[in-house]
Amino acid sequence: MQNRNISVGRSQELVKKIPDYRARYQPIELQLQKEGGLKKQIYEPQPRLEEISIKGIAQLRHNVNQSCRETYQFSQTQVMKINHDGLISEIAFCQDSQRREQEIATLGEEHKKEIIEYCEYNQVKVMICITMYSEPLQELQKSLKGILDSLDEFYQDGILPNQILVVVIYDGIENIRNQGDENGNNQEGDIIPYFCQYLDKQNKIEGKQTLEEQYKLYKLNKQLLQKYSLEQRKRFLQRNDFSKDQFIKRDPNLNYIKKNYTKAVQTMESLYNKAKEYIDLRQNNALVYQSVFTTMLPDQEDLQLPIFNVFKFANGTKLSSHLWFFKGFCQEFQPEYCVLMDCGAKPQKGSIYYLIKELIDNKQVGGVCGTMSIELSKSDDQKGEYMDIISKILNVDIFNIERCQKCEYDIGNLLDKQFESALNFIQVLPGAYSAYRYKAFSTKYQHEIQHKCNDSQISINNQILNISNESQSNQNEDILNIYLKSKLDPNYEHETLEEANMFLAEDRVLCLYLFCNGYYLKYVRNALVEVDPPQNIIQLLLQRRRWINGSYFALNYVIRKFGEQLPNSGHSQIDKSLFILCLVFAKISQLLQYHAITLQIVWLFIVVKTLTENLDKMVAAAIKQLVIGSYVFLVFILIYLSLTYNSSSVNMIINKQQKEKERNQINQYYYSKFYGISTVLGLVSLLIAGFSFYFLIIELVINQSPLKFISVPQDLPSYIYFIVLISFIFTVLPFILQLFIDWKLVFKIAINSIHYIYYMPTYTHLFITYSFCRIDDLTWGTKGLISELENKGQNNKESDKKFQKFKFVAEWILRNVFLTLIFYLLFQLEVQNIMVIIILSFGVVLSLLQLVKFIGYFKYWCQFIFIKKSPAQMRSIDQADNNNNDNRVHPNNEQQCPQKYKRKGVKERSKLYKQALRHLYQPFQNENLSQQINEA
Repeated sequence: MQNRNISVGRSQELVKKIPDYRARYQPIELQLQKEGGLKKQIYEPQPRLEEISIKGIAQLRHNVNQSCRETYQFSQTQVMKINHDGLISEIAFCQDSQRREQEIATLGEEHKKEIIEYCEYNQVKVMICITMYSEPLQELQKSLKGILDSLDEFYQDGILPNQILVVVIYDGIENIRNQGDENGNNQEGDIIPYFCQYLDKQNKIEGKQTLEEQYKLYKLNKQLLQKYSLEQRKRFLQRNDFSKDQFIKRDPNLNYIKKNYTKAVQTMESLYNKAKEYIDLRQNNALVYQSVFTTMLPDQEDLQLPIFNVFKFANGTKLSSHLWFFKGFCQEFQPEYCVLMDCGAKPQKGSIYYLIKELIDNKQVGGVCGTMSIELSKSDDQKGEYMDIISKILNVDIFNIERCQKCEYDIGNLLDKQFESALNFIQVLPGAYSAYRYKAFSTKYQHEIQHKCNDSQISINNQILNISNESQSNQNEDILNIYLKSKLDPNYEHETLEEANMFLAEDRVLCLYLFCNGYYLKYVRNALVEVDPPQNIIQLLLQRRRWINGSYFALNYVIRKFGEQLPNSGHSQIDKSLFILCLVFAKISQLLQYHAITLQIVWLFIVVKTLTENLDKMVAAAIKQLVIGSYVFLVFILIYLSLTYNSSSVNMIINKQQKEKERNQINQYYYSKFYGISTVLGLVSLLIAGFSFYFLIIELVINQSPLKFISVPQDLPSYIYFIVLISFIFTVLPFILQLFIDWKLVFKIAINSIHYIYYMPTYTHLFITYSFCRIDDLTWGTKGLISELENKGQNNKESDKKFQKFKFVAEWILRNVFLTLIFYLLFQLEVQNIMVIIILSFGVVLSLLQLVKFIGYFKYWCQFIFIKKSPAQMRSIDQADNNNNDNRVHPNNEQQCPQKYKRKGVKERSKLYKQALRHLYQPFQNENLSQQINEA
């Protein structure tokens, strides 16, 4: 009995050392290291719990049960002491083979085998990054639901939910949605109330660990920085005594000080320094909430999807969030595949799985993107803001900018993305929804490796490992370091505006280096996702400014650099030629974009000239000069407005209400002008499109015979019929073929095309003009990120920045003016058949472009429909993957490459995980502990 009491007492003492299962989900503060990886931060002395690994908990629990029946001798060697910080430590333990080997070195073979199998079945294979700013909770829930909708497909393919890690990164803790009404009550969709009500209460998260406390503390210190800055302290000293007393009386931090102004200033300075120290220490830190989502799959297995909610203290744009994801979490956990998503993106059922499946099926594919479409909003709130009555009728009641974007996205998916995928290179894998093979960022694809197992498998594995390490060491610079260059060094300054704008579309540069690292980039048609579009022209204008400028300068960089990178890519000559062809198409599109104003004016002149050719010459000339002159005047007004608009000029105003009032007045003036010009240009576009269609019908159907090109080939106008006919056939043919595949898509494009035609001049004039006139604006442009604070540290000198902008804008204007004058002189000199020659020239170029695109479209669909993957090809795992980074064991190729521990079936694996998880993490409650021991 005495031995039993001693045993029970010892067991109770051991159980007290084991953290409650809720410790698995306690928030921790992490710091992103300069060299990559994450480090836990503790700023205040705190009593630490006994640091015990997950297998240590299992062993202790087994010993406690045994001690209730017999005398127990506790062996210290059976408990593994590792730095345990909850779920994140568990994942790190399962992923890091070297750490695991050190911990289990003293255990028996049977126990080692159990741990290795458990870690294999819990290794993270897929990591999904969702980037947030100030979106409401509903937007995040849409994205999470899209992830859950793919779990069944992953499960059927042998990837369990616990092998998929979701990392939600909030860009700036003070920017998260936490709006309140006039009574201080929180609104639906706020982030902090959700965490307080669910995660904090469920996992007993209290005190300074909670998101609410960290949010308030960080915001308070930011307010203290502004309130007690050196400038504010100087202003305090300049006040009269009465004003100083009133200031001190109203300030809760100073109201204990009476008529001692020197002490008040010293107190303000002390508070400022403490706040500054607090903020500086957290510039590279984040509060991480660890949680899981329990999901039920068709076989009724309750499996857990791990989710990390990462609240970065400082705001740094989406690229900074990608820095945290890739250089922080991915470097720690070394997943096989990574998925990038924007908050609000809603993947359809199985969509994420289809992205990953493409990477699994084809080892040479390094990155993929899906079919992105627009989720039309159901409300018209604020869509008519800043509009006059005519603009509101046309832009809200009749034409819809969201449907225009939907048409743009659908056409891009149907033609551009499929054409580029057929060339094995996607120019831009959108950060809003794309997936990557993680090792593609650092390991060159080895074409010569044959993935077969034979008697000399060990030597082959060693060769693969050596080749992989050699390829990594031979690379001049890691791809991620190039992609994240502007964020890796907080003091980094771009040498030129061109480089600064290039990093607004860094995903285009990323695609170049991935391809030149030996990998293909593909488009996955059935990976559908819906995204929230900008709901009015102004929001779209700010978004497209970043897209246009970033893509323009990034493409220039790609064209300059591909000659250095491509020869060493390892691709075949055919692949290299297709890549160059893709760049040629991109350059042609860029030139058309650069001279869009000239082309639009020339086409307008041709239409007006055709309309007035039967009128009196004086009247016709007057009409042409009036129409073209008015159009050119609108363009220059647009240039002037774009150059002079600057809402950040009010940032120097201290009073918040006055600042907002001034900003609203500036926006009201400029936005109303932008809307007005867009309306006029839209009406002109509809007229031009209508008359152009009418003239083509008259010319081709009435004036020209279908056989005239053959019978009278010397008749130059007859060539127009032939070229237009060819161009029309290759333009329409993909849509006709698409009718047999997805007729609803073609129908939607046809319905939304009228909106697209109306907004075409807005795209070619307003968006391009505003973008090129604002190349010094390096803000993100969306989600409220329009402050000049985003420009901090992005340029060397203000004067040099202004000169570079002036040079670029002046060159762009002069080139368009010069080209317009050339066409105008040709028209005025009445060169014979000049209009026919111009139309033929553009017709020939358009026909060639459409022909090549159709060939690419047809090739893509042949591959998509007829090429089937063999089961061996789909399931075989590259032995190079087995030796990647941490030499993890991938028991995924049981038939061809027998491993020491064979892969179990998916249901057996899920049951094993379920059993192990319950065994490890049943809650230890003090109130029922004695009852359990007595029952034993």
